[in-house]
Amino acid sequence: MAKKWQIDATMKAKASGLKPAPATTPNTRRRRKQKVHSETWPRIREKSLPSGGSVYEVDARMMVNGEKTGSRQNFDTLDEAQFEAQRLRDRHRMHGRAASMSASSMTDAEFAFQLLQRQAPGVTLTDAVKAYIDTKASIRRTATLDELSALFLAEKKTEGASKGYLKDIKLRLDHLSKSGFGGRKVHELTGDEMADWITLRPCAAGSKANYRRVFDVFFNYATTKGYVARNPLEKAPRPKIVKTEKTGILSVDDLTRLLSEADERIVPALAIAAFAGLRPESEILPLQWDDVNLERIVDEDKSTKRKVVYKSHGFIHVKTGATKMRGDDGVLERYVTVTENLWNWLIDRKPPQGGRVVAVKKNYVYELRQAAVAAAKIKVWPHDALRHSYGSYHFAAFRDERRTMAELGHSNPRTFRRHYYRAIPQTQAEPYWDIMPSTRGERKIVPLARAS
Repeated sequence: MAKKWQIDATMKAKASGLKPAPATTPNTRRRRKQKVHSETWPRIREKSLPSGGSVYEVDARMMVNGEKTGSRQNFDTLDEAQFEAQRLRDRHRMHGRAASMSASSMTDAEFAFQLLQRQAPGVTLTDAVKAYIDTKASIRRTATLDELSALFLAEKKTEGASKGYLKDIKLRLDHLSKSGFGGRKVHELTGDEMADWITLRPCAAGSKANYRRVFDVFFNYATTKGYVARNPLEKAPRPKIVKTEKTGILSVDDLTRLLSEADERIVPALAIAAFAGLRPESEILPLQWDDVNLERIVDEDKSTKRKVVYKSHGFIHVKTGATKMRGDDGVLERYVTVTENLWNWLIDRKPPQGGRVVAVKKNYVYELRQAAVAAAKIKVWPHDALRHSYGSYHFAAFRDERRTMAELGHSNPRTFRRHYYRAIPQTQAEPYWDIMPSTRGERKIVPLARAS
């Protein structure tokens, strides 16, 4: 439908005898005054001027991040316009979109580059952006330290982790949480923060190493689940543990008095720890009598007629799930040799109906052991004394490191040498394996009141 101004113009033209002008809009008229000389970027248009002349516009605008940036310039001749258009194309080919960036974008880029050079000299903006994109792509979920700790512990529990292991993890993560990190997003925690927290922790170097071990496992879990791009402790230095003291062991006299003074209910456990080297909590406490084989096998060599020679006094089966050492296909089990003196400590104490080797609760075991240590007048009880004594006396007596490590359930000679071995002359080690019960009929029961 024609506009009123169009109808008026037509009527005036008819009245004057002139041919009416075609019906056009103002925009149409402007477009008809422009002739496009180049559709490729930057575009060149010939624009008519009211004076009757023309100018040539070079339009170098383009869309960058949803924003139209760039400029337009007018030239008197087509040659000048084409020369400028070619110059802009060459510049764009060399510098990319930076050639058409807005002033604010150029300022941001310059500031970002200066900041990057101060923090990481030699790294380019492209490398920084790629690293940022890779990090954001790796983080698929978000959670606070407290939230992820709960998920981590729940998953470890379903995997069958022991109560002691779960308790240790929870204790150490709780300490970190209560230090102000509990409400922080896990992906925001930095390696420097974690390393500084461990370093300033008021505890021994061994405990700091244990914190680092737990946090490594936790952050590796977070990485696998997509909560962090990488373990923040990956490149942080590990706490140095300088071992200044020798591995603590008991003397032959100390162990003899300990076994003679101990409550009957824990004698089998003490003997197994001292003469088989099993771990006290993870291997001895859950041990069943059915896993203790005390069947002796006579040596086939009949040349010795004065006494019976036994090839074996049995074995202890440490089953899957009890040990700490893990292999490619899960937790490793092992069979530990029952020595002749251990056979004598156990043979009269093994009940026919089976059951647990340690029939009292865990906290009572500790109390009864403390009572035995006091009664035996042992002034210093070294850490893991019985297992360390086993490793040291076994290697000293039999001179076979691989055999000793196999009995202990070790695969790393360095670990054995640093933590489970103390040098002892062979002549001093042999009496250790001659420690026998004085009389088999003795049974000593210590009231728990005394033990406590």
